[in-house]
Formats: sequence, structure tokens, C-alpha cells
Amino acid sequence: MLHMLPIMLKKKEETSITVCSPDTDVFILLLKYSEIFGCQMQFQTGTGAKKRNVDINKIGQQLTYLQKGFTRVSCAIRLRCHRRVCKKGKLKFFKAFQAADDQILAFLIDLGNTEIEVEKISNQLEKFICMVYNLKANIMTLAELRWWGFSKQQLESEQLPPTQSSLLPALRRARLQAYIWVNAHKKTQVELEPTEYGWRKEENVFLPVLSDLPNVAPNEILNLILMCLQKK
Repeated sequence: MLHMLPIMLKKKEETSITVCSPDTDVFILLLKYSEIFGCQMQFQTGTGAKKRNVDINKIGQQLTYLQKGFTRVSCAIRLRCHRRVCKKGKLKFFKAFQAADDQILAFLIDLGNTEIEVEKISNQLEKFICMVYNLKANIMTLAELRWWGFSKQQLESEQLPPTQSSLLPALRRARLQAYIWVNAHKKTQVELEPTEYGWRKEENVFLPVLSDLPNVAPNEILNLILMCLQKK
């Protein structure tokens, strides 16, 4: 977005921009900034015979104020990089976004607000994750969702939805990403410390925090798993 600013210095009504990218995250960012830039914008995606142009301005005009929290939805999609949500693709998140009520959409907008603690919005975002897994069932908490996955879908281990303690650090990482994207048009940003947003630093390498709990299971169970692995 920053690279587009010099073009925006020209008269906006005389400016037309086509952005070429296969990445849907770029499309979402263009929706976010279409009003700020105030010019005609096209998003070109696909290859060969499937190449097409998408009118960003036309789509942006059809979105409600709450739906313009789209950028945060894209950041919520980043949760799929979390090992417990990795089985769900972008389409699942978009369908959940379309079905979400105004309250959930409002909290998705708050995802990029660093002044609001993640814990205060986690309940609504927990509902959003439940919708990603099952749009039809009225499941409100991750505990219920995990029981549904285990008892009704026979999901095991990695296939199960995240626990609340593992979702929170993933939300913090999504918040950091949202903050960077929301301020992408600024030449300078206030740098946030990644270790305060779901990352830990180990030997100068940032690694994701997988859970807020010190141990994912009691030591007895961890030792039992270790013994079984050693036997194999």
C-alpha cells in the first residue's frame, strides 16, 4: 500500500490502478483502502484463460460499515496457520464471515485495536471459530465444539478444534498482523513487540506460542507419551 501512495499524489479522478496478485489477502487490503485512495481500482487475479479483473470500488460500495472490518477477517484467516485450525481453508472463514451477526463483526473490527485486551473480545471470536467449523449447529464455545467434533465427527488429536488457551495466543498473533495491515499506508509505524503478541524468541528466532498454559497436559501423561514414543 505504501508503494501506491506516490501515485495517489496525482489527481484522484485521473488515476486508475490495477493490482496484479494471486493472493486474496491483497484483494482484502485493497477493499480496506479503496476509500482512502479514492481512485478507480482493479484487482487482477488468475492465470491464462482464467485471468480476470475485479472492480474493487464496486464491491466496496456494497459493503456495510461492519463488513469493512474485512481486513480483520483476513487476519482471522491467519488463525488457520495455527496447528489446531490448519485444516480449515479461507473459504470456510469467508462463509463464517458472511453468516456472522453485527456483534461478531464489530469484535472482528476490534481485533486490530491494540488498546482492547484480546481476552475481552475472545468470547465473540470464539463463536466465530465455532462457525468456521460448523455453520449449522448453534455451538457457542470451543469446549462444546471440541465435544461435537469428538462425539459426532470422531475427530482425534490434531483434527480437533483449538482449546481456548491455545486460541488466545493465536488471536494475539492475528492482532499483530491486523495492526500492521491497518497501518500499511503509513510511512512510519509504532513498532509492537512480537513477544507481547503470541510469539516467543528463542536464539534470535521468533516461534509461535502454542498455549497460554505452562503445560498442555499433566507431566504423568507427557511422560507416558514419551515412553510410548521411545518404544516405537
